[in-house]
Amino acid sequence: MRPWAVSRTTPKGFFAEVALAEAKDWQKRRYYRLGWNGAYGDRPFALSVSENTYDLTGTDFRGQVGTGARQRHALSRLSFSSGAEVGLEYLATEASSWVGVAEFIPRMSAPFANSQGRLDYWWDAVSDFNKDGETAWKLRVLSPKWDLWQLDWQLGADLLAASGVSGWNSAGQKTDQGGYERGFNLDATVSVPRGPSQEIFLRAHYTHLDASGDNLDPTQPRALFDRYGLFTLRDTKIMLVYKWVTTD
Repeated sequence: MRPWAVSRTTPKGFFAEVALAEAKDWQKRRYYRLGWNGAYGDRPFALSVSENTYDLTGTDFRGQVGTGARQRHALSRLSFSSGAEVGLEYLATEASSWVGVAEFIPRMSAPFANSQGRLDYWWDAVSDFNKDGETAWKLRVLSPKWDLWQLDWQLGADLLAASGVSGWNSAGQKTDQGGYERGFNLDATVSVPRGPSQEIFLRAHYTHLDASGDNLDPTQPRALFDRYGLFTLRDTKIMLVYKWVTTD
């Protein structure tokens, strides 16, 4: 695997990022991002657009040649935020089938692994929102911090909506784009505002994700996954995080 990346950023104003990588006999990947950091009065805002694309050039981890080999796979992302309090993001996915339902593959390595590369689209909402033809939105609202019992507290919520997920029949043929996902995230964070523990915070995160689609057989529990590659899930996590900060 041969990665290469360059980033040129400023505290305010235009910024750009480029990343290129190649996994031999598997895929070639490209990442581009353009954006602007600015302010309206005393309120900061950020706007960015990015695209992550790759071409399959070899076999998958099962030794099968991807049917989407040498075809473009792309995940495009538009992001807007106003300070840390409000954010809106949009995703659009284009992918070809290589094993089962067509989806954008986040990994640089063929087997399941942690070689995610340069990606921004994870919304901590169980789903990757990465199926072929899928478009997805996320609205993020984050409260200001407040002090209670000498601790900083903060609440956050996301609304999530996605549609256009392709359905597939038993013969591996695309039949419709009637799959969709709906859900929300809830976050509660507590942190120490000062002292040697000020970079430690505790967060409770809950995801409620419902998925469905057209022409599902209610007598088949796996119909949602077999046809659209989707799940309906509830997920709760408790995270203790230490943020390591260095200064030049």
